[in-house]
Amino acid sequence: MLRERREFAANALRAENRAAINAEIETRTMRETSAHWIRVLNEAGVPCSEVMHLDQVFADPQVIDQQAVVTVEHPGHGPVSMLGSALHFDGAPLPVRRPAPELGEHTAQVLSELGFSVSEIDQLRERGII
Repeated sequence: MLRERREFAANALRAENRAAINAEIETRTMRETSAHWIRVLNEAGVPCSEVMHLDQVFADPQVIDQQAVVTVEHPGHGPVSMLGSALHFDGAPLPVRRPAPELGEHTAQVLSELGFSVSEIDQLRERGII
């Protein structure tokens, strides 16, 4: 077993011998399917799942059920999919009210809130800083 090998006996040793332990793990995990290891690890109390491609993530039933991705209307881009709120309260939905801003859309507003004058913001824009 791996834990009986001196070079893997303690966390500091495992960190020191990371390449070797990674090679051992890869050799062993290649012997079975991902489904097998997910089942074995979950049964041992290790939360894990298959790593998905983006298209699989967005089609995942749990992602859909949890409304993790929502579609909103974006002026100039039409309907766009984006992450929904991670917070869900029973009876009090937290809808996405507006799409992500365009690049630089709020720059002048933020700079003015930080105390920059309209003239200073115009100079920054003319110099290509913003």
